[in-house]
Amino acid sequence: MILAWNEATDAEERKGLLQPLVIALGAFARSTHTWHLMPPLNEVDGLHFAVVDWQDQNNNLIMRPILLIGEKVPPIEDFISGMAAQLALHLSHFPDGLPKELL
Repeated sequence: MILAWNEATDAEERKGLLQPLVIALGAFARSTHTWHLMPPLNEVDGLHFAVVDWQDQNNNLIMRPILLIGEKVPPIEDFISGMAAQLALHLSHFPDGLPKELL
């Protein structure tokens, strides 16, 4: 589903993919270890679960979760830091997993 979203060429095509994409990301989120580490909503001001994805040099789709806690949507710098941390973590286990755009 993510690949279809990335390959969509116009807004109308993406609009048709939005609901299936959200459902797919929700299913992915529930399957992650991060999901099980999230505190209950009544214990925090808010939770923001995001997924960073990239394709490696072999065109494998890599998906990594990011969890940010706070009432408001976090600033972009927090998402960038989370993305960098997930990339570093992934590369520590899979040194050949660099995004193909960075090769």
